[in-house]
Amino acid sequence: MKSIGYVKAFLDSQSSLQGNLSMNHSGRVDGSLVGNIRSQSTLIVGDGGEVTGNIYAQDVIICGSVSGNIYSENKIFLSKTAKIKGELSCQQVIVEQGAQIESSSFHTQKGIREDILSLRQ
Repeated sequence: MKSIGYVKAFLDSQSSLQGNLSMNHSGRVDGSLVGNIRSQSTLIVGDGGEVTGNIYAQDVIICGSVSGNIYSENKIFLSKTAKIKGELSCQQVIVEQGAQIESSSFHTQKGIREDILSLRQ
């Protein structure tokens, strides 16, 4: 995964947000977010972060929990502390031992990028 530089949007562990979030840069959620997230770059759900909704991003790193589908143009990385309930769509999935995944399907294929780009709009 390429370097993400620095994170421009941050929801700290003491914060919660209800509603959809859209950004043109990297972002990190360490708090609670109920709604969909769209990022033109990397989206990180930190350890202790909770997202209830779908994620659409270029690259996705999950260390917390997500209840919703994750759509990535490139890679999804699931750390050993990740808890996922939903479908994954991407070019590549990297899963550390210990990650908890409850999913009916994984989509890892070439050409998925066009599908994800259409979902972003």
